[in-house]
Amino acid sequence: GYAVSLRSERDAYMKALDMIAPLRIDLESIRWTRSFSGQSLRDDFFENTRLFIIPKQNSRLRGPWACRHMILRFMNDPIAYLREYFKRSNSEAGFSSDKRSTGHLIFQRRKDRIETSGFCKGLLHNLMLVNG
Repeated sequence: GYAVSLRSERDAYMKALDMIAPLRIDLESIRWTRSFSGQSLRDDFFENTRLFIIPKQNSRLRGPWACRHMILRFMNDPIAYLREYFKRSNSEAGFSSDKRSTGHLIFQRRKDRIETSGFCKGLLHNLMLVNG
């Protein structure tokens, strides 16, 4: 899912979840920043969705098994884990280059038009990635 929000990343995250919920899409994997590394986020996805988060420095092996399993995967094979995690970094770099090529500004004033413009830019970015 992809969503746009003027308020926060968390708001965009919730919009993306709302968008895919009625479609019952079973995500294969998801990559988060450290700010999204709360254990409660694991409840938003199916059991077989693989999580990729760079653990916080004060992370402990407590909590639900899924979170412990993710940290153990990171500790056991950090190179493979980071290779998978940095697919997120490559995607963000693509969005950044799209912003530079199409301009950082969105010349709309109404909130719905701003969100539509941002959503269309993201959609075009994904289509260009798929098309190669």
